[in-house]
Amino acid sequence: MKYLLKNGAVWTKRNRIIKDLYIDGDRIVGGFSTNEADRIIDLTGLEIFPGFVDLHCHLREPGFSKKETVESGTKAAAKGGFTTVVAMPNTSPVLDNPWEMESYLKYLEDKATVRVLPVAPLTKGRQGKELADLGSLRSLGVRFASDDGNDIQDAFLMRSALSYASDHEMTVLSHSEVESLAQGFIHEGYLTTEYGIKGISSSSESIAVARNLLLAKEVDARIHFCHLSTKESVSLIKLGKEMGIKVSAEVTPHHLYFSDLDVIPFETVYKVNPPLRETEDRKTLKAALLSGVIDVVATDHAPHTKEEKAKTLSEAPFGISSIEIAASIVNTCFLDTHLLYEALCYKPYQILGEKNDLEPGDLADVAVFDPNRKYTVSADNWVSKGTNSPYFGKTLQGEVCLTIRGGKIVYEKK
Repeated sequence: MKYLLKNGAVWTKRNRIIKDLYIDGDRIVGGFSTNEADRIIDLTGLEIFPGFVDLHCHLREPGFSKKETVESGTKAAAKGGFTTVVAMPNTSPVLDNPWEMESYLKYLEDKATVRVLPVAPLTKGRQGKELADLGSLRSLGVRFASDDGNDIQDAFLMRSALSYASDHEMTVLSHSEVESLAQGFIHEGYLTTEYGIKGISSSSESIAVARNLLLAKEVDARIHFCHLSTKESVSLIKLGKEMGIKVSAEVTPHHLYFSDLDVIPFETVYKVNPPLRETEDRKTLKAALLSGVIDVVATDHAPHTKEEKAKTLSEAPFGISSIEIAASIVNTCFLDTHLLYEALCYKPYQILGEKNDLEPGDLADVAVFDPNRKYTVSADNWVSKGTNSPYFGKTLQGEVCLTIRGGKIVYEKK
């Protein structure tokens, strides 16, 4: 198919240029005559971005298809403008060996609407006891390794994991957490004092960030910090970059949009790990994203069933579902399309070791965004199986209109 995307603002090489974009097959091309186009789409007033990249999501397969499937999760991602998602390894079974990972990669070819890059576990079964076979998993093209929600508590083993991953040119995705300090359900602050709810301290994250940064420095490993939530963690990442550590970091849409002041006590839809922190933390996270101390926005899309989230605060699982509205949330927080480009396109591609400048020869992965359209989030047109979202009823500004993956339209707003 040949598509002519006319009159949009194309983001390329950190520049915004009003021009036509030509797609022929799965590639961006220099041009063709108008009468050759199978379809001409007028995008006047809209932003044409390289396809968004989500460095942290949960697709729940294998093992938890009641929460989400590869099919439903990647369709939700496409609705959100994402053409590449990095899927965490908290599955059952954990794909810690090459034969299971190879089968999963073939499954993705059949079921995924967008590109999925699975993450290898750092340890066998994500149990934090014995290193997984990262060398064999890397030979299958797996680029990242993480135990996701189970940060390795043993410092020697964590250093060994960082070293092993580095030997195979893999980036470690760090969910930094001291488990003994993270036994609560919401941020340790005014709500825990007021209502007697068990809290999760800020130090549970920042102490682990400091440890993992220094361990990465010792073995010269590349480390990416997931879902930062505290001002102390931001200061540590800034210091790490000044020290020359190979470090990058992400923040989630919900940590930019909400603070603990927005949390309704005992309402499990706000239960997420790390928890929604204080207003000062949120301000610091936003400033760090603007300054580049935090590199990217990643969704930490964590779908759960209604039945699970209907349990008590202590029993319900952590997690928020938001991949299909993530760009809208970020735009609402900043009203800055340049930030969208940096945080969802340019820098995530850098972390992947790739480029997408929407130039001739580049793969036609495209997200078209209307930064001015306002809408109210509703469960009526929700794509993900996980409806555990605190955004229902919220009015957001900015919406994805069209997503193209490899020259194929995978989402179009009707």
